[in-house]
Amino acid sequence: MAKSNGKPFPSTVNLDIEHELPPGDGDGATEQARPEAPAASAQDELQKVRSERDALFERLARQQAEFENYRKRAGREQQDFRDYALADALKSIATCARQLRARAKECPSRERRR
Repeated sequence: MAKSNGKPFPSTVNLDIEHELPPGDGDGATEQARPEAPAASAQDELQKVRSERDALFERLARQQAEFENYRKRAGREQQDFRDYALADALKSIATCARQLRARAKECPSRERRR
């Protein structure tokens, strides 16, 4: 059998909707009067949240711009590397072609051998 402290289960008691907690025992010692927040502090809080939101939006926009710049820069660097590699390969091929032509001119043709 489950242990009980003699108090009814909270689901059978009316809940304080504002705080979603069961009401106190009614002795008054634990209950504290909560002063209502003045409208000025609510406005201050709203202004603080709005300024934080604006700062986050600005930060997001900067990050997006930074990422876009990075993407473009990476694309340019890749294209530069491709161009450099292609130019280097073409230089090697051109050198080989020149040497092959020079060797071909030095070799006697088959007709001259006969």
